[in-house]
Amino acid sequence: MKTLYITDLDGTLLTDDAELSRESYEILQPLIDKGLNFTIATARSHNSALQIIEPLKLKLPILCHNGTFIYDHQNNQFINKQTLPTEDISCIIDVAKSYELSPFIYTLTQKTAHVYYSKLNNDAERNYLNERLLLGDKRFIEDAAYEEYKNEDAYYISVLGSQDKLEHIRSLYVEVEGVEISLTMDTYNENSWWLEIMPENAGKGNAIEYLRSALKPERIVCFGDNYNDLTMFEKADYGVCVERSVLALQEIADHKIGDNNMHSVAKFIKEDFEKT
Repeated sequence: MKTLYITDLDGTLLTDDAELSRESYEILQPLIDKGLNFTIATARSHNSALQIIEPLKLKLPILCHNGTFIYDHQNNQFINKQTLPTEDISCIIDVAKSYELSPFIYTLTQKTAHVYYSKLNNDAERNYLNERLLLGDKRFIEDAAYEEYKNEDAYYISVLGSQDKLEHIRSLYVEVEGVEISLTMDTYNENSWWLEIMPENAGKGNAIEYLRSALKPERIVCFGDNYNDLTMFEKADYGVCVERSVLALQEIADHKIGDNNMHSVAKFIKEDFEKT
């Protein structure tokens, strides 16, 4: 394998309407048919990600929940999965609830995936849940006491709220062993942020290193726009940020392209793939 292209979705490959544009599809699908090695690395679940890019016939595994697991959609199986230490989850829930925030707890069993939540307290939480329910996502279960997740493998926690509240929670847990915590701006809700808690061996950077070992590409080119793409840029051979990326990502990027609404990722891949 010569080059492996890996792109973030929201704010990068997708438009501001959280859609794969027709133009991007019409550029990428013929290249995939010709042998383009292409996949995605997203904060979304595998269900949400595959649904939103459904027209693309991806052949490679996808990186979901910021690299918490790698999903082989062709064989419907997880090929690399990380889980959270159970003793830390209840503490994180208690602190979040003290700030009147409702964490979303993502779990897996052998046969099913669930997302547990309690009473929702802000518009960002409600918007996120309503968006998923409108798309027919059946994983979400209201559990006021946060008890049901304890019988399953929890692999990811997300908390939505204001930057100051989430920054304080992050500061409390940033040194906890076995846990990785990141703070990211919400792409679609102004003045809202995501606090994401994952196993320490997760993260987009570690996930692409797994793919590097498994697929052995000569180089990896990645695309992103937000803080959760930083580790991916650090591990890739060439990092490309889109316009309006956060400054921290622009500072370490090898190249900057146009706006995500202008199909810029697909255009760059086409030019680079045909050149190499």
